[in-house]
Amino acid sequence: PWSTNKYPILVHEAIKTDDEKYYIFPLTSTGLGNMEKYIEGKIDLPLDPELNKAGFIIYDIDANICSVISLDIYVDLFHINHIEKLSNGVYKIYLPFIYDFMNFLNVTADYPGLDMKEVTINITNNSVVEIYDTNLRMDFINNYGDYLIGSYLSEKPKAIFYNRKHKINHTLSIPGEVVREMIPYNGMLLYFSHEKNLTETFLYVVKMADGDVLTKISVPNRPPGMHTTMY
Repeated sequence: PWSTNKYPILVHEAIKTDDEKYYIFPLTSTGLGNMEKYIEGKIDLPLDPELNKAGFIIYDIDANICSVISLDIYVDLFHINHIEKLSNGVYKIYLPFIYDFMNFLNVTADYPGLDMKEVTINITNNSVVEIYDTNLRMDFINNYGDYLIGSYLSEKPKAIFYNRKHKINHTLSIPGEVVREMIPYNGMLLYFSHEKNLTETFLYVVKMADGDVLTKISVPNRPPGMHTTMY
């Protein structure tokens, strides 16, 4: 039960709170717009990077109502990676803030700018309590014990391990070429690597401790960015 006159590029992914009271959806700043620049050929896609302030749609499951919490900044939010309940109505959300997404879509940048942040919100009064910047360039993140494990988007694949409790991190170089998502499981990392100019794809299983390869399996070719569904 939510509508808007300013349509975001997409409402990409929701996460359900552990107490099963709410679904939380991220809202992008980029939305449909800039048709004039599109018609004039100044941009490839008719999008407006500052159509909306970024934020969250909060869906109250029992009440069947929605509210919006605004971050009062222009940035794109797509993946909510983890959420913790701190007290009644107060939750901490872990997610990457995506910058220059339109330039990335228009192929003027190899990777979008991103920073993984912790956003504490109060659903009771629809406010932002705190935003903490980890200063980590990580995305496609999964929770694993006390850690968030994600991919460092760069020319050489790396995994980032972020300890949520102590706010410390370390980086592990992993074998392969173009790597996006990785799944932590039982002391291992599982991920697809897109190699030989993206003409071949392999499933790697490596040790989480040191990146040593346990197995490498050729699979049907798929492009980077196709989301992993195995877990």
